[in-house]
Amino acid sequence: MSTTRKHVFSALLLIGAIAIMVPQHALAAGTASGTTISNKATVNYSVGAVAQTPIESSPTGNSTPGVGNGTATTFTVVNKVNVTVTQVGNATVIPGSTSQVLVYTVTNSGNTAQRYALSTTLNSGFAMNNIRIYKDTNANGILDAGDVLYVDASTFGDIPADGVLHVLIVADTPSSVTNGQTAVYNLIATTVDAGTTTVTTPVGGVPVFADAAGSATGDVA
Repeated sequence: MSTTRKHVFSALLLIGAIAIMVPQHALAAGTASGTTISNKATVNYSVGAVAQTPIESSPTGNSTPGVGNGTATTFTVVNKVNVTVTQVGNATVIPGSTSQVLVYTVTNSGNTAQRYALSTTLNSGFAMNNIRIYKDTNANGILDAGDVLYVDASTFGDIPADGVLHVLIVADTPSSVTNGQTAVYNLIATTVDAGTTTVTTPVGGVPVFADAAGSATGDVA
């Protein structure tokens, strides 16, 4: 499952400001995957005013009264795959400028630690040069010395449930662009199994994809 968000590089003949990231709030992911939940119900009833022997539940049904004659129903919580990509403003650039920045957050809204394979696509407009993806280590919305260049899904490691990955798309502006031109880029985050570079896929109905693939205009729930 993957999701996308778009951002715009706007060409401007004067230096413009680059948007800075705003704080993000974690979303409750729910019960962790792999958790075993067990439940056994007991029915207490009376006939007239006379209390009867309780009957306990069972996955296959139980009609034998008495404590210990029922069986608990158990199930295991599955991996709820849910990723949200959020844009944090656009950027204005000047022709020939280098290392211009677009800011994103990638939030693991599921209930399992996951990794993310990241890529960019040009949605419309002029093409930027030398496009790279970085982890914004200090979440300040600026490319600086501590930021980590993306290589593959293993670069940034596992993102825990409710965890937020701060991401920068960094690119150089062609010297040929003119005032008012725009470059609209998508950031694509594809969910990968924790500890691997393997794209998460359902096997026998597991995991559950809670978030459909996104589009160029936003995240589709």
